[in-house]
Amino acid sequence: MTVIYVAGILETKDPSEREDHRDRPEGKLPLPSDNPANASPITRRKEAPSSVAQERLWFLDQLEPGSTVYNVSGALRIRGPLKVAALEQSLNEIIRRHEVLRTTFSSAEGKPVQTISSSLTLSLPLVDLTDSPSQELEDNARRLARDAARQPFDLARGPLLRATLLRLGEEDHVLLLNMHHIIFDTGSMGPLYRELSVLYEAFLNAESSPLSDLPLQYGDFAVWQREGLHGEVFERQFSYWKKQLKNVSTLQLPTDRARPAVQSFRGKRQSVELSKELTQGLEALSYKEGATLFMTLLAFASLYRPGRYRSGFSYGGSDPGRVSRFDRRLRQCRGFTHQLVWQPDIQ
Repeated sequence: MTVIYVAGILETKDPSEREDHRDRPEGKLPLPSDNPANASPITRRKEAPSSVAQERLWFLDQLEPGSTVYNVSGALRIRGPLKVAALEQSLNEIIRRHEVLRTTFSSAEGKPVQTISSSLTLSLPLVDLTDSPSQELEDNARRLARDAARQPFDLARGPLLRATLLRLGEEDHVLLLNMHHIIFDTGSMGPLYRELSVLYEAFLNAESSPLSDLPLQYGDFAVWQREGLHGEVFERQFSYWKKQLKNVSTLQLPTDRARPAVQSFRGKRQSVELSKELTQGLEALSYKEGATLFMTLLAFASLYRPGRYRSGFSYGGSDPGRVSRFDRRLRQCRGFTHQLVWQPDIQ
């Protein structure tokens, strides 16, 4: 039996188990009039409009072609006997099931358009590391994983995903997966790995796929989103954000060195460990105020207001962008992540 160890998956609760805060009256913005749960499949075609998130990523790629900042990488450690042909077949079945994984992006009147290939067969190259000295084996595997993650994608030509299999031993392998964020996000890793496991077991036993075809594809979501964001709905949302971001300026905090002329993305992070007692207290406070722990910590961070920033900061971050009612019908690989601006109101 093949045992698959998955590393680096962000575990979250099922969206249906979380309260949808967007439905609270005090936080409601006008949304497209049609409920996303009522979205219907588009007539299957070779092209579809891009989603709003995809257009943003396409625009950034036009600004900096060949950038690898928006590559999404995963590594799957597989211990036990492995049939490479069955694994490759499983990957290609996933690509067949999910249109977004065989999508590229052309330009029409200065806007990105999803170009959906009717088929795409991915080869699975095997890199044998068994000749490496034992003390260097893991380091060589990590180096190859980093190198693979730094390879750019061509959004117009594709494919926008790659796979490589590393052999560390007779029954020890690592599957490297690399995708561009325009077709994939970290929240999609879980569904992909689960489908891969189910399909591999089936193909290993010479069975057909036990997974039914998907009722909706990512292109269906993009069509629903584009059809809903126009007219009064669009104008009201656009006016809201123009007002919210009207006085936002570039943050200039004192640093120990000058910023480089060209952004390198070679940043670092500082970790701070909170005690169990403090964490429990913060969780209790969050529950009492009807907020998430993230919201509470962001509020405390907002109390730091040096110099000319007495009015507070605006924070940027990512949101999974899941629409809970729609997500229950669209459980697949996709790129819903949105970049958001948070402006805590501390009163």
